[in-house]
Amino acid sequence: TVNALYYDPFRNEMLDFTGGVYDAIAGIVRCVDDTPKSLREDPVRMLRAIRLAARHGFTMTKELRAGLRAYAPMLKRASSMRVTQEIRTLMHGGYSETTMKLFWHSTLMKVGRT
Repeated sequence: TVNALYYDPFRNEMLDFTGGVYDAIAGIVRCVDDTPKSLREDPVRMLRAIRLAARHGFTMTKELRAGLRAYAPMLKRASSMRVTQEIRTLMHGGYSETTMKLFWHSTLMKVGRT
């Protein structure tokens, strides 16, 4: 939800259609839609969830953490270019230690490319 926030520079206002402002204030990362459906639709969302949690010190919901573990193997089916780009962003953001811990606990580190 926090990744779905929009800023309108012409009106100088935040547009929030998903409750992302409340989640940002509470320090929570959650999927906009049903977690399993969302992660199946776009496995790269798992990496973005880790990035948001690591970068901002947020906590992922219990459902999202379980989804990362359950759907981690689906990351193999994502575009290599998108995965590589997201991992570069993760590793160059200045929060790589936290990122690696989240990778480890989510089991995403066990996912190998073939």
